[in-house]
Amino acid sequence: MADDGKTFEIELMRQGIFADQHDRVTAVDTTLIRDLADSYDETASPAPLVLGHPSSNHPAYGWVKSLTERGGKLFAQVGQVPEVLREAVRDGYYRKCSASFFPRNHASNPKPERAYLRHVGLLGAKTPAIKGLADVAFSDADEDSGIIAFSDEPMAHSDAMAMLARIVEMLSLSMKPEQVAELVPQNVQDAIKGDGIISPAALCDSLNSADAALKARLSSLVQVESEAERGAISFAENLNEEFVGNMVREGRLAPCAREDIKRVLTALDTGGPVSFSDGGEGEIEKNPADVLRDTIRSGFPIISLGELTRGNSETLAFADEEVREEDAIRDHVEEARDKGRSITASQAAAELGFL
Repeated sequence: MADDGKTFEIELMRQGIFADQHDRVTAVDTTLIRDLADSYDETASPAPLVLGHPSSNHPAYGWVKSLTERGGKLFAQVGQVPEVLREAVRDGYYRKCSASFFPRNHASNPKPERAYLRHVGLLGAKTPAIKGLADVAFSDADEDSGIIAFSDEPMAHSDAMAMLARIVEMLSLSMKPEQVAELVPQNVQDAIKGDGIISPAALCDSLNSADAALKARLSSLVQVESEAERGAISFAENLNEEFVGNMVREGRLAPCAREDIKRVLTALDTGGPVSFSDGGEGEIEKNPADVLRDTIRSGFPIISLGELTRGNSETLAFADEEVREEDAIRDHVEEARDKGRSITASQAAAELGFL
């Protein structure tokens, strides 16, 4: 659309402590607001009006013509806004905005010695990072600023102090005092204990550093716990593989149940303890896998390892290494099939007197 020369004022920023989209806190004060207002150069590095916060900074639906600090707030004059977007704003589709800016010394900052506006994003359903800004309004009436105040407030200084105090307390459980002091200077630690005053900027710096360190330690702890859990499962699997093998050889466990029992025992081994009766009126906590193992051990053999007969005086000597119970069951199933009978392994075991 051709530029009709109309511009619209948008309230971008106010003073306070705010959390951005990366959960980092930033202290917005008059110094930062004036820095942004004074550094802006429409000719050299214009900031576009975009939808949301695109990483590519385009497409542009208008351009910021100037930035002004007034009453501790930052205002933008935007122009070259297409009529379709003006209508969308008037219809309430984009009621809020959020500013993205380069901090000092950022690699992409066109004026690295000062903070610089990157873009202004119009927001629909997404809440802006700085709450409490006036609604965006594009009006053809020059005298109508369209600014409507609402009640959402930035994070209170005391709330940020309390948050930092909790993080420092958690870090102190696993870090030495000098390590904590590298993240949160001693004067800041004194301030959060009520002994001293700290600026919002220093508070935000310490809060961001401490929060990042805490998240890193929690992530490391989760990784260690995961590795320990995998190790415990592997140990339990090896232990139970040996146990079920012994029980099958002793005739206390049917071969067909070997794998299932091993999996059940492994699952129970890696779980928590369960309360069982101690034989009287009390209870005692035991590993449920140990209870199951003891039960299996104490039972009578389901397969005798001595000599058994099939009922026709034919003897099976299961003490011999050459003949195993699995072979006998398999042979019986095949013999039955040859005679036109279809039986399961369990039926074969029962017919052989194994069960």
